[in-house]
Amino acid sequence: MATLSTLTLANYLTRLRSFLVDSTSLSFDDATLTEAIRQAIGDLGRAYGAFVMIKDLDSAAATSVENVDEDLVVRGAAGFAARMRAIDRTDSANLGQSMPSNLLDWSKNTLYYFDGRMRDVKQRLLQQSTNGPAGEWTWDESDKNW
Repeated sequence: MATLSTLTLANYLTRLRSFLVDSTSLSFDDATLTEAIRQAIGDLGRAYGAFVMIKDLDSAAATSVENVDEDLVVRGAAGFAARMRAIDRTDSANLGQSMPSNLLDWSKNTLYYFDGRMRDVKQRLLQQSTNGPAGEWTWDESDKNW
């Protein structure tokens, strides 16, 4: 049986800021990071096959992320936040500013890693499942259609 995380939105925001080396909020505001967390848990929910919640995010009363996936949520959210920042900087680029190719490349690599780990999560959950991915097969030799 999996152990669920006790982290709240505030805990995830703190860990995400630490991962992004932005403890003073100079590069990423709370709204951007919160949306990035939503995107990461949305993808995680597809791997879980269920809606994923984080306590205090959109009024959720509890967190349904497994402990083993806490760091993955942070990594995915970091990739999504960096991509949003790179797109925002590209949209606002003018004379004297360069395009944020390094940030965009970092976000792509981070999200590529995140996507790969989503497949690992899905595989882990299927291996832990007591139900097979398909129903039981029946074989009736007396049936003329077999």
